[in-house]
Amino acid sequence: MRVIATVFATALIAAAVAQQPVTSPIYYLSTAPRLEIGTPVVGVLTERSGRNFKDGSHLDVLTFRGKAGEFVELTASSSAFDTYLTLFAPDGSVWDANDDDPSGSGTDAAIRTTLPATGTYVVVVSGFGPWDLGPYTVTRGGAMATGAGEVIGLPSLTLGTLDPSGAAARFSFTLDVAAVVGIEARSTAFDTTLELRDAYGYSLAYNDDAPRGDEYTTDSALALVLSPGHYEVIVEPYFADMLGDGSFELEITRLVPER
Repeated sequence: MRVIATVFATALIAAAVAQQPVTSPIYYLSTAPRLEIGTPVVGVLTERSGRNFKDGSHLDVLTFRGKAGEFVELTASSSAFDTYLTLFAPDGSVWDANDDDPSGSGTDAAIRTTLPATGTYVVVVSGFGPWDLGPYTVTRGGAMATGAGEVIGLPSLTLGTLDPSGAAARFSFTLDVAAVVGIEARSTAFDTTLELRDAYGYSLAYNDDAPRGDEYTTDSALALVLSPGHYEVIVEPYFADMLGDGSFELEITRLVPER
């Protein structure tokens, strides 16, 4: 009888261990690392990372803003484990996934695709299985070709109206000397987003909600030290279907540090 009880207790312990809940992969997209073109994001998968309920693999979440028709290249590499990439479209559906880069010979993952819609994309980097842990690097390539946009000077205050489709408004300016530049997009009609790109189309900075004191607004703002060169400013709505009359104002100034 004692032997049977011992075996039964052992079985209960084993079942309890087997049924331990995995870590829920809950993330807030507003705080997830943002993938910018040409800027690697380095992370580490640990036992404390979120987990996939389907296979138990650990995972991290990253985001980026993309446009319909834009070509994007995502790569995930690691010397510690077999990486896996999954790309979710703005509507939450799985757009693409990859385990081993078809153009490579190792266990790095890569996705090369044309984006189906404009919006925020979610990139999930994970291992192939629950045992895959360690450091990794994710990069985003495939800079979108950009038009010159409306040429504006510095300082400037431009009044604009977005197209009813929600297509981005583009502006360009040139710096002859290095300067601290402030850029603001304000609107009472829609939630603005700002992106600054260099002459090669690479994203330098992005902002959605600019802080005002202790609160955040639906206006956008950037402040950067820029070298001489040509730059493009892109104003977009965060929600393409919530434009109101589409009116906004874009202000670009040279900021003088306080002495």
